[in-house]
Amino acid sequence: MASKRRAAFIKLGEFSHINAGILGGLNRVFPDVDFDVIDVRDHINFKAWSNVAATALEYAPELLLRRQTPGDCLEKSAWIFRKFEVTLPA
Repeated sequence: MASKRRAAFIKLGEFSHINAGILGGLNRVFPDVDFDVIDVRDHINFKAWSNVAATALEYAPELLLRRQTPGDCLEKSAWIFRKFEVTLPA
């Protein structure tokens, strides 16, 4: 019997249990794939000073005009994506 293919299901914390529903749907649609669940929050310190500084520079206009909250910006900054790319488990 051939082994199952593997794929990553990358999520950012838990909210409204939507991740469990999506993962269940993926398992139904792709029964031949074994999904590894990776929570970004387990691998990255969002409040690291380097992220705070990079986010402040990247989102300065939005933050100063109060169009976005600091928390929202910290979670979607380019710094986070670069850091996670390096940290992602193989």
